[in-house]
Amino acid sequence: MGKVSLPPRVLIDGDDHPHIRKDLFECYGLSLYFKREYQFAWCEGGLPGWAQRCCAFGWDRELYQRTYPLPFSINLETVPCLDGIQKDLDLSFVGLISNRDRIRVVNFLRTVQDIRFEGWVYAELTDRRSKLALGTFSILKEKMKGDPRISESERGLKLSYHEYFNLLGRSKMALSVPGSGFDTLRYWEIVAAKALMISPKPFIVIPNNFEHKKHTLFCRSDFRDVPDLVRLYSRDDTAREQFVDAAYDHLLRYHTCEKRAMQFLEICQKNI
Repeated sequence: MGKVSLPPRVLIDGDDHPHIRKDLFECYGLSLYFKREYQFAWCEGGLPGWAQRCCAFGWDRELYQRTYPLPFSINLETVPCLDGIQKDLDLSFVGLISNRDRIRVVNFLRTVQDIRFEGWVYAELTDRRSKLALGTFSILKEKMKGDPRISESERGLKLSYHEYFNLLGRSKMALSVPGSGFDTLRYWEIVAAKALMISPKPFIVIPNNFEHKKHTLFCRSDFRDVPDLVRLYSRDDTAREQFVDAAYDHLLRYHTCEKRAMQFLEICQKNI
């Protein structure tokens, strides 16, 4: 009997890290590689970016040419109706403690007296106490004590899906803080909830991404300019709502689940 001819296969890598699984690509004879946390673009980065790409793809230019970004998108059918909710908050953020920057940002924003901020972080019961620690010494101290699991009292409040969207609906602006990777559902949910998103500039490749001061506000990576941005745009309803409407239209055009599926299929049709 002759060999059975298999249809083309592709890899969809949804992990939070930028590592390229060259081993899987070669082992299974895959035709295309789709990467959610795609951090490698030939057009930017200079020598450090060039070196990073070479390490990621192992000098394999063919693999690079067959690898495409595929970030999250939004399923609008799951977004509850938020019409009529009073926007009584200037800024909000709630997130899992998957990145210590989230703890730092919340602590910092709580010290700002002249903006209406509501936000906190929460943990899963499987998380260890070192995740709550800030600074090398504090982390090592928890590790030396055996790094016990976070207690129920330390966990913080995890909102239900509808409670979370209700918070976004109350917010003039909402913050997107990277977690284990950059791409989070929050990045798309904020826009779907028609709040003005404030986020660090993405360090991953997002085709047809939102643009600064057209759809969203890209802040500094240390978030220190966020209070000034909030003060400005919480008072300027016209500019803020213009960004919000433009971002929502852009979301409908490029970043719904249906649009992402079409982009995926178009790449497959062109390259297989």
